[in-house]
Amino acid sequence: MAVYPLLKHQHLKVDFIMSDLYLSNTEVQCISGYKQVTAQRKAIISMGYTVKIRPDGSFWVPRAQFLVDDKEKAPTEKKYKLDFGALRNGKAA
Repeated sequence: MAVYPLLKHQHLKVDFIMSDLYLSNTEVQCISGYKQVTAQRKAIISMGYTVKIRPDGSFWVPRAQFLVDDKEKAPTEKKYKLDFGALRNGKAA
């Protein structure tokens, strides 16, 4: 059984050979925290990672985005800015 780095501080023990191109189903489940495929896809997209949709509707997650060098950064989280101006005008949006 081999141990592969999943993220910087996590390791996943697998008894099969991983694809260099995409994450395995076990890795996707570990990262997303979900077992249901739809929830996995939504969770990975919400974390800012890329998901590719196949013609049959299933998805795969490119491995390259998780192989981060020290010089590179992981995907940044979305930053939101609240607009309180609408509250001052008293108008509904």
